[in-house]
Amino acid sequence: PTMEQLVEDLGTVNGVTKVTGEYISDFKNNDRFDLFQYELPQYTAVFCNMDAPILKENEDVRLSLQKAIDKGEIVNMFEDKVRVDTPLMELNQEEWEYQVNVDEANGLLKESGFNYPAEDTEKQGIRYDDDGIALELNLIARLYEEGTDLYSETTKVVDYLQTAWESIGFSIQVEFLPEDVFRDRISKRSYDLLLVGQSLGYNLDTYSYWHSTQANPMGQNLSNYKSFGVDTLIEDIRFLFNQDRREDALKELAENLKEDVPAIFLYRPVYFYASDGKVSGISMEGVTFSSDRFAGIGMWKFER
Repeated sequence: PTMEQLVEDLGTVNGVTKVTGEYISDFKNNDRFDLFQYELPQYTAVFCNMDAPILKENEDVRLSLQKAIDKGEIVNMFEDKVRVDTPLMELNQEEWEYQVNVDEANGLLKESGFNYPAEDTEKQGIRYDDDGIALELNLIARLYEEGTDLYSETTKVVDYLQTAWESIGFSIQVEFLPEDVFRDRISKRSYDLLLVGQSLGYNLDTYSYWHSTQANPMGQNLSNYKSFGVDTLIEDIRFLFNQDRREDALKELAENLKEDVPAIFLYRPVYFYASDGKVSGISMEGVTFSSDRFAGIGMWKFER
């Protein structure tokens, strides 16, 4: 059954694995159910194609995209999202790079040589560099079936991003693409900016997403990001079994990505497991995939 069908007939429901979006309030407002929150190692981000002419050599342009975004406004549009700043799904709001500041975003673009034409006295149009090249980027996103949670989420986020970036002088051409076309464009890296989600799995293995060998049509390095230093870190992390040393290396990796801005990390989803209270001892601690909710089933007790 669909989530909508379950909500319409909650009296016959004992539990729901993954409650998301608009349906969370239906369970919160029903005294029969206990909600257990859990977060999976997933995030949604905007990936900057490091081979795109405007983005390739210009870290300040990439940083301006990041600083123009108020992630708080984005997550406030949803009941089931929390902000993230790094690929390790951390919050680093004390770091200057992750703090929203439209004035600083405008300053970064000016320093990069992108200015409004003299006749644009209101500064409401598109910026150009000294060679007359427009500050124009295309953004692609997956087209989902209208009426679904994913359709609503994607369109809201894209609309927000486009408005935020165009307010500082970008021209953003948005394309919502069917799944087959979307996958083809990703494999060809035919985009400037890509909105998509990624899942890190059990061991937060960043190799697939950030190692330079994965910047190919079959790989998942969606930014075409290449850094010898980052490659070395990622290779070391895979064979570090001392937890403290591994965490230090992961933090160094996050620091490198913060400085290079190959992607803008937006948020991660929050899920809820709904139970009708007939089972006690449920814990969502350590859940990496939805199926892990049964990992502690030995501690569950059925109430009579």
